Order: sequence, then structure tokens, then C-alpha cells
Amino acid sequence: MDEKWFSDAWVGRLKNLALFDRVEDELSWDIGADIAPKYIGDDLVLLLGLTDVRAEQMIQEEIMSGASLFHSLEKWNPRLHIGYRLTWVQCWGILLIAWDTTQIQKILAAIGDMVEVDDDVEEVRRVDRARVLIKTLWRPVIQHTVNVHIGGEVYIVHVVEENGYSTGTCNCRFRSALRSSEEIESDESDIGTPVPEMLCASEKEDEPKNEDVSKTDDALRRTTFNLNVGNAI
Repeated sequence: MDEKWFSDAWVGRLKNLALFDRVEDELSWDIGADIAPKYIGDDLVLLLGLTDVRAEQMIQEEIMSGASLFHSLEKWNPRLHIGYRLTWVQCWGILLIAWDTTQIQKILAAIGDMVEVDDDVEEVRRVDRARVLIKTLWRPVIQHTVNVHIGGEVYIVHVVEENGYSTGTCNCRFRSALRSSEEIESDESDIGTPVPEMLCASEKEDEPKNEDVSKTDDALRRTTFNLNVGNAI
């Protein structure tokens, strides 16, 4: 295939990463429906059909008012490096005492960085699962198990990447290309009483964050996080 179709294209760097999967709708209002945006990873969106003239206008508008969806625009070039990817995951089994963004972020720390949570989490419309947008180096499809140790009990949190087919139910029982587990240990006061403030999770130096794990079910990566829980909510 002739690479001309993308070699002259512009690439925008998203300000708001949460728009990555709906940037087409946002752009249709902003610069017209004749632009075909394609998310290519990281914060990068390929803007097919964007003319040089319109791109320069957008650059100037961003400089003057900061109203653009992108904090920068540049021509595509082979040196553009794609690092992380953005994806939605669902976390099942989070305890109510850990139901806030700080605790959820720590539960997901081994997988990637939390970008945002959906409205169901913020407004506590659902507490059976938390839907979270993350940026990660892990390859799809993520299926991860976190064992949280609280007061001598083990609570299991399943982290499942949304695959585009169903976002309303947990796919934890299905086998996936990427499956792993970790453990989180925490000290906690009696259930029902305020618990101390949770400290940052510390990872072992030989187990780097966002490490790309084996893609076989037989090779499960196990890591341990030591957390102190308390006054979290």
C-alpha cells in the first residue's frame, strides 16, 4: 500500500486523553466532518484530510485562545514514537472502604496510570464495578487479578479490559491473551471504623511499572504491594 495516504497527514497531540475514543465526534463540531481522525496510540491522533491551511489556522487559534482539542500539531514523520496506549478497564470486587480514585489508582498501579474514572464511579451510581480509563504499556487483552490483604482477609479484585463487545458484564472467567496477578497487603482498623490514610504503593525495583508480561496463561506475573490503609473515604 502506498504510504502517501498518511505521509502528508497531520498529527495532533490530545490535551484531554479521555477523548481518545470519541475524538471524531468532537472534531466534527470543531473543524468539520471532512476530517477523519484516527487514534494511533499515546496521545497521538492522525488527522486525515486536514489541509495545511486549516492546520495552521488551528495552531494559531491554540496560541491565541487555547481552545483547540490538541496542544500541538505536527506533520507525521517516522520519528513519532508510540509509547503507551489508552484503554478502558473494569475493576470488579473493590471494597467500599477503598471506593475512591486514590485507592483505585493504587490498585491499577502495576498495569498503568489512571487517566479518569467514569461518571458511575464519581457519582457512586454503581459500586459493584469501577470503569477506569488507563494509559498502559501492556498489550491487549488485559486480564489481571489483584489480591488485596486487609485485616487478615484476602479480597480479590478482577481487572478486565473492555474488548468492544460487552461493557456491562465481567469477562473474568474467559481466558485471554494476557493474564496476570499481584497482591496488595494493607493494615486496616476494624471494618466500619475510619481507617488510616493510604500511603503510596511501593513496587520492587526489579519489577518495573507497566512491565510487559508473558502472553501465556502458564506464566503469571506476581508482584507485591505494601499499603497502609486508612481514612481513605
